Amino acid sequence: MTNDVRTRGVIPPEHRGDRAHRWVLDEWLTFLRQHRGLEPATVDRYRRYVEPFLQDLAEEARRDRFAELPPTRVREYLERTTPRLARVTRKHLVLALRRFLHFAFSLGYLRRDVARVIPGVPSFTLDRLPRGPRWEDLPRLLISANRSTKRGCRAFAILVILMTYGVRAGQLTHLRLDDIDWRQGVLRFPAAKRGRPIIVPLTAAVGDALLHYLRRGRPLSTAREIFLSLRSPCRPLDTDSISWIVARAFHVAGVASPHRGSHAIRHAWATRAVAQGQSLKTVADLLGHRSLDATRIYAKVDEARLRSVGLSWPQEVRS
Repeated sequence: MTNDVRTRGVIPPEHRGDRAHRWVLDEWLTFLRQHRGLEPATVDRYRRYVEPFLQDLAEEARRDRFAELPPTRVREYLERTTPRLARVTRKHLVLALRRFLHFAFSLGYLRRDVARVIPGVPSFTLDRLPRGPRWEDLPRLLISANRSTKRGCRAFAILVILMTYGVRAGQLTHLRLDDIDWRQGVLRFPAAKRGRPIIVPLTAAVGDALLHYLRRGRPLSTAREIFLSLRSPCRPLDTDSISWIVARAFHVAGVASPHRGSHAIRHAWATRAVAQGQSLKTVADLLGHRSLDATRIYAKVDEARLRSVGLSWPQEVRS
């Protein structure tokens, strides 16, 4: 049947090299699943990095030719494909190729350990600026939420909390009704990424947004988590749902940003806090960072302070 539809041009013809690599790729993926015990999603991620390389090899990936794979062929592939990739994607590609090629060498499918010739992707601490929206544009996100609807009440409360405290989406998903101390006027956020729990003052804006949502937007449920889905069985929102709600607000409000998830608001919040003169220790505590190193990057965008420490250009010396 497949050959028939190929003959009639319904689907593209199969090139001989399209399946030349299946013998080694399938064996490696089976090894990852059965011997390494990796989750199916992780195995599939490895496949997406390695299979394009094997497809690029075409006939060179056949069992009778693969053993003589030259190191220059691997380097040429990386030099051709990696320039258009983000740094983190390049690192994942290099890691996947190294593991695959080392596997093939250990089983005798390659005569040389070609993995050794793959160069690493340089990574330097604090070598990039945090990327996010301008803080001045974020209030437009709140205007995009229609508080007359249940969905809008929920979105407004989520946005106000993110903009007020700079917490992670995961901390919102685990925020429970018991974490609101109305009498003491505090809000407790659980620890995230092995960081510290955060206890912050319950501001009037956040209290109003939460109260409005709890009374008019939150569906009836025995769940103790605050933010729930609106459709039955009304489960607690996960991080993807929080990020989707935030991304939609960015889109509706037309706020420009390289990233449009909840972490974009966190970036803008931290950058503003440092620019306003908050110490790195204070910002680190509010963000729940275990180390100041995770917070130092935000000091790089405080342009006013950076200008103040710059040296004046020396005057030209005339003879």
